[in-house]
Amino acid sequence: MVKQCNFAGAICDVSDFKTLTNVQYGSCFSFNTKKLKTSKKPGQYEGLQLTLNVEQDLYISSTPVAGVKVLVHDNAEMPFPEVGGISVSVGNEAAVALTKTKFSRLTAPHGDCEEEDINEYGYMYSRTACLSTCVQSSTYKDCGCYDPRFSLPGNNSAEVCSSVVDGDTSSSQYQCVDEKMTAYLAGMLSCICKQACEQTQYDVDVSLSKWPSVKFQSQVVAELGLDTNDPEASQQNLQKNYVSLRVFFKSTVHREVTSQVAYTAWDVTADIGGVSALFWGVSILTLVEFIEYIVTIVTIPCIDYKPDKVRNDAVTFLAVYRKRSCL
Repeated sequence: MVKQCNFAGAICDVSDFKTLTNVQYGSCFSFNTKKLKTSKKPGQYEGLQLTLNVEQDLYISSTPVAGVKVLVHDNAEMPFPEVGGISVSVGNEAAVALTKTKFSRLTAPHGDCEEEDINEYGYMYSRTACLSTCVQSSTYKDCGCYDPRFSLPGNNSAEVCSSVVDGDTSSSQYQCVDEKMTAYLAGMLSCICKQACEQTQYDVDVSLSKWPSVKFQSQVVAELGLDTNDPEASQQNLQKNYVSLRVFFKSTVHREVTSQVAYTAWDVTADIGGVSALFWGVSILTLVEFIEYIVTIVTIPCIDYKPDKVRNDAVTFLAVYRKRSCL
């Protein structure tokens, strides 16, 4: 399958891959899950370069396309190529440029995300894995088998629904599984699957080119150890079975999307205190002014404004009033 492997200028080998079995795609090879490798520079020569042989002669008659399915995911998450990823047909080279985005979501009571670390597949929790587990659990409970269109939980030896594999639409097993799929697509299954609190996502930009070029074909044939004495047969073999793949970072800058509490309990307390202080201050000031007004109204009739003595000069005019009792 993997004929050539190079990562950031260094040759990689079989120890850098982990084999996974997918019910829809068969054997899958996951890179960089064991001995973690890092890329410190952007560009297609600083990432992963693969030459793959799909061995199309081994395909079964029900396989509609020839090529590979490529899925870029966090190395701690379970890959689901049937849900996402890109398809690359034989005789082509795909350049996959990556942009990394990390999401940090809030837990209750401010948010609603899942804090679970390990799921039924033995990987980090993901919403896709949760939905797959929900469908498979419901299917196994009611139909007695697992739907081959979804990944199976790890270390599970239960049988796959053979009627779905064989396409026997008349069997009761197939109809049971089909009802579950219809309910899942309609959102009628009671699957409570939240977004993960911590999630890493890779956005991809893909460009395809015809591979190899006419002038470069002889070099590729020699590197792959194909028959150099029959160029035409080697060319047909390349176009029939081989794929070139380059996966690299577009930039070393990545995005972080973090949810933060916009209004905390301290903010509420501070706002209540501020508003209360404002209203209490206004109320006390108004009360003092009202008392002063009452005192003024009461005391004015008690003052005799008839002057008892007047002293007049060039600077001041002084009037001395004689108070009298109101009682």
